[in-house]
Amino acid sequence: MSALEDFGFYCVDNLPVPMLVDFAQSVLASDENAVRFAAVSIDSRNQDFLGALHPSLAEVEALGISLDFMFLEAEEAVLVKRYSETRRTHPLMSESVSLVDSIKLERKLLAPLSERATKHLDTTNLTPHDLRFLIQEEAADFRIGSELLLLKSFAYKYGAPLDADYVFDVRCLPNPYWVADLKQFNGLQQPIWDFFATKPEVARMIEVIDDFISEWLTMFHNSGRPYLIVAIGCTGGRHRSVYVVERLEERFSTRDIVVQKRHSEIS
Repeated sequence: MSALEDFGFYCVDNLPVPMLVDFAQSVLASDENAVRFAAVSIDSRNQDFLGALHPSLAEVEALGISLDFMFLEAEEAVLVKRYSETRRTHPLMSESVSLVDSIKLERKLLAPLSERATKHLDTTNLTPHDLRFLIQEEAADFRIGSELLLLKSFAYKYGAPLDADYVFDVRCLPNPYWVADLKQFNGLQQPIWDFFATKPEVARMIEVIDDFISEWLTMFHNSGRPYLIVAIGCTGGRHRSVYVVERLEERFSTRDIVVQKRHSEIS
């Protein structure tokens, strides 16, 4: 939900199912500039109201609202590990119901939501950063009317991303990995910024990539493509590519463009 909020959605976490129709009507009645995109999360905390889900969704659709239903799931062992690490209590746990049993009960309880979903997303092997990127990538289709730019850094030693529209290789730039005092830092940290700030070729590379994206982003948008994915790669994916993505994100965020970034090798 935080990822969608950052992407411009008005979000409500765990809205009681019986309030869905009222919420939808409020969205329709709002100023378009106030609420253009909305998202609601529903999970097992809503257990007392899930029986009303399908009738409520039908009423919402009868208002002329197009719904996209995404279901997030993960393997049982991973869910147990996440609850153990975060020390959060599962909403279905009790003195007589263990964590494992709660997860099994949750799967059964949420089966109607899974069946209704238009998309399923398995988060078993995803980091929070991976999940944020994928959620926003899915949400991009709703942002028609806005130019969308998805930036990602990656490591060539693991291969270029297959979903990128354009890939830029920045391995020709000076590499702070070979500077003893900088090796342990990454492209999000000030010592690396200071290092690259003294390298005019780095600034030139960023300028050239900026010019290229600026030249073609609008044309992609006007041709019906909801977003453009641009990947920036260096050897290890931790210094040069990260820095370039950060500087590009800064530039495009000041324009009338929705920008999202992902660093594959930095959690």
